[in-house]
Amino acid sequence: MKSLYTLVVFCFLATAGFSQSLASLDSKADNTEKLLNFSADDWSFFHDAEHNTFYIDFETVDVNLSDLKVINESGEVVLQENLQNLPVNTIFELSLEGYPVGTYDVQIRTFTSVINKAVEVK
Repeated sequence: MKSLYTLVVFCFLATAGFSQSLASLDSKADNTEKLLNFSADDWSFFHDAEHNTFYIDFETVDVNLSDLKVINESGEVVLQENLQNLPVNTIFELSLEGYPVGTYDVQIRTFTSVINKAVEVK
């Protein structure tokens, strides 16, 4: 009888441990989907036209950011910022004051994707 009781307890504990590991695998899959689905809707862009300053609000972004690039109309990278060490819920200030008039492409890069935003300096 004691061995039957031990067997039942062992089966219960083994099943409980197995279900816990499955739950942790499911949460990792959700995080992977979020990483792959980073889009322009995940960040807000505000423009101070008087000073040609753009404020990028990363509050809703839940992925690791790599860097930000500003590319001019000729395709040259005119500014590059490392975003890896930004604190969570950061508002990033991007100043294009003093840059020539024109349209620039702002690229926000994660480790799995890139999103673009065209901005105009007047």
